[in-house]
Amino acid sequence: SASKRLILEQIVDVSEKLFKGMTEIDYDDLNFDWMVVERYKMPPNWSVGYSPLMLIFPTEYPQLPPVGFYLPKTLNSPNGHLFDSAYHGASDAPIREGWRWYCSYVEQGAWQPSWGRYADDWRKGDNLWDYFTLVGEVLAGGAN
Repeated sequence: SASKRLILEQIVDVSEKLFKGMTEIDYDDLNFDWMVVERYKMPPNWSVGYSPLMLIFPTEYPQLPPVGFYLPKTLNSPNGHLFDSAYHGASDAPIREGWRWYCSYVEQGAWQPSWGRYADDWRKGDNLWDYFTLVGEVLAGGAN
């Protein structure tokens, strides 16, 4: 489907440019509904330098952004926002697999993806790059 193709394009783009081969990116290559950055570089206020970080793509992606993200259950957050349950319609499935949900909610209307007909049209609107910018900000203790 177009959505799966788009998710794959964005995962590949982010892993080649944002993470530049510094870490392994794992993803569901069948349904494209999740991705894991194996060694996400954590901000200095965290007790670890790197951590696995999981995103779940909503069925409606890219029209809707991911709802929060997931970190290992063993990690404590200096900012709070880390829960043993998922809220705002986020998936609870990772919770049963040893993850905790980090709340980073994008207000309705704030996410403006471009759903064009041509390759790379997704770059003109909100996309996975923007979501990882948000992830970095909330992990550093910024906006929620």
